[in-house]
Amino acid sequence: MAGRINDEDVKAVRDAVPIDAVVSEYLSLRNAGGGNLKGLCPFHDEKSPSFQVSPAKGLFHCFGCQEGGDTITFVRKVDHLTFSEAVERLAAKAGITLRYEEGGYNPSHQRGERIRLIEAHKAAAEFYAKQLEGPEAETGRRFLAERGFDQAAATHFGIGYSPVGWDHLTRYLRGQGFTDKELITSGLAQDGRRGPVDRFRGRLMWPIRDIGGEVVGFGARRLREDDNGPKYLNTPRPRSTASRRSSTASTSPRRTSPRRAGPWSSRGTPTSWPATWRGSPPLSPPAAPPSARTTSRSSGAC
Repeated sequence: MAGRINDEDVKAVRDAVPIDAVVSEYLSLRNAGGGNLKGLCPFHDEKSPSFQVSPAKGLFHCFGCQEGGDTITFVRKVDHLTFSEAVERLAAKAGITLRYEEGGYNPSHQRGERIRLIEAHKAAAEFYAKQLEGPEAETGRRFLAERGFDQAAATHFGIGYSPVGWDHLTRYLRGQGFTDKELITSGLAQDGRRGPVDRFRGRLMWPIRDIGGEVVGFGARRLREDDNGPKYLNTPRPRSTASRRSSTASTSPRRTSPRRAGPWSSRGTPTSWPATWRGSPPLSPPAAPPSARTTSRSSGAC
């Protein structure tokens, strides 16, 4: 069984990958003078850049929140990884083959579990998107209507709807070959009195994606007055899907300009919508809660 990564290999990884190249994948950097670079800190909200990177030293430091360290530390903190996972990520980028000493860490098992959970989230995203077209989702479509998006924009953002019933998604994913354990671990289902039940019911859904575009969670917006849960509810992110930074950057309506399209009918409704969507104004995704930008939390309110 693979275990602790060889110290020499860790040093080789640290030396091989320039810290500015890694950090620039997550935020924009500009010249700060003295050979340093600066940008907005990814670890806390700020309007003026206090986050600095020293390529010569291979270090970063934020003068606002005091986070700092080397390239491995940055990747570990920003992507919520273990030390071994961060080294493996950087080693793959640098083309370095790692040697493992005896221990209890098994990266191949972690990768296998991660793939299964990502597949479950992908299947769930397709299921939710399909449900948005049904009659039960009319409330969700009306909620989206004021933003002025057409069906293409809704598809672009991956917006969906979770049915009110107790186990619609659970039964669907079981039919796709996923086990109850995988459904619970993924956060898509939770334990009920007689087995797993859907975590989200009667809510508007949008996917939370990692930096590679894979769906690793969902944000859910309350729609019904009899829903006593929080206004915004996110899937708890399992450790196996936390190896890549989650972000809605590729689909978040906060960071993407609306794509208005036609043709439009005299009633202000796109004529290209399905018949089940006719009579409702055009679609737009709701503003995602701040927590959906980079992390998944079990609950929140805005």
